This record gives sequence, C-alpha cells and structure tokens, in this order.
Amino acid sequence: MRATVIAFMARSMAYPAGRAPKLETRFYVPWVDLATELGFDDLALALASIQTREWRRIASSGSWLEKYAEDIRNLEEPCMDGSFSQLKTAVDLHTVKSVEYHKVVVEWFDKEVTPILIQLRKDACVVGSEVSTTAESL
Repeated sequence: MRATVIAFMARSMAYPAGRAPKLETRFYVPWVDLATELGFDDLALALASIQTREWRRIASSGSWLEKYAEDIRNLEEPCMDGSFSQLKTAVDLHTVKSVEYHKVVVEWFDKEVTPILIQLRKDACVVGSEVSTTAESL
C-alpha cells in the first residue's frame, strides 16, 4: 500500500516537475527519497529514471509558439524588476503540448513503475500467506 501511494503521488508530481528543475527538486524528488527511506529500492530507482525536462522539451516541439518562444528565451532581460523572466516562464509553460507530455509520463509509469508495484503486491501476498499458515499451525 505504501509503495503504491508513493508511486502515484510521484506520478502526479511528475506533471509540475517538468516545468523547472526547482519544481522537480521540491515536488518530485521527495517521493523518490521516501521510497528509498522505506526500503523500496527498486521503486526508487524506477522513479529516479524519470526524464521530465527531456520529455517536456520533446512535447514542446511543433507548438505554434515554438518559433516565438526561442526568440524570447534568447533575449536579454530589458527590465530589472524580473518581469521579463516571468514572461520567459510563461512562454515555457505555454509551448508545451500538455496532453503529449502527460501521455509520455503515463507510458513511462506503465512501463517502469507498474511492474514493480505488481511484484511488490505479489511479494506481500506470499508473505501474508506464510504468516497465516504459520498461525494455523500454532
């Protein structure tokens, strides 16, 4: 149960995590760390294999804003109040085709994480049946 909760919380945090390294560190990495801390090493390795920034870059290609976004990213900060960096962030967020990004995250989860959850569930069932067999023999 704990591994499943960790995995699904990590998956839900993968969506905002792709927006910026800071967001990945703040919202996604703690779930990887918790999996490690609780001894779910295979799950932690699978969760750590996520490539949010790369997938987000790929999901951005072909966006109608892509041409303009590159020009804006390459401009220098004209104001000292930080408003231009906010514009750059907005452009980065709106050039991503979110449906495509979500699809890649779900496919990765199904391929890399779900088999681990299935195995953990099988292992828990085996341990549970061993405990009940031992209790019956007492």
